[in-house]
Amino acid sequence: MGRNALVGMGSGFVGGLLAWALAQLVQWRMDTSFDELSLIPVLAASLMTNLFGIWLYSLLRRKIPAPRLTFAFLAVLAAVAYTLILGAREPHPLFLEAAVSAHFMIAFTAIYLIPALSGRSKI
Repeated sequence: MGRNALVGMGSGFVGGLLAWALAQLVQWRMDTSFDELSLIPVLAASLMTNLFGIWLYSLLRRKIPAPRLTFAFLAVLAAVAYTLILGAREPHPLFLEAAVSAHFMIAFTAIYLIPALSGRSKI
């Protein structure tokens, strides 16, 4: 297994655990629960997005002068886009509130961990 795969899996696992914990806290505060926000689905989504994220970051490092800034912008853009897509499906309003927090937790964790764990990089 290559270094990039390990970085993506590590970042995905940490981001998934943090996102799951945050989603559980939000659900607890709203006195509700959604099966879609249990540990396994959140971890799976985080692992998949972070494996894609390390691939994208590696590509950006080779192609552009400011890969971290571009990666951060694209990660936040992806979280916003997925939130808008999810909102267009008109889920339960409380589900959307809990899921949005998980989306951004995964994005922000990837923004921090992927460049930090993948080695030396430019801004």
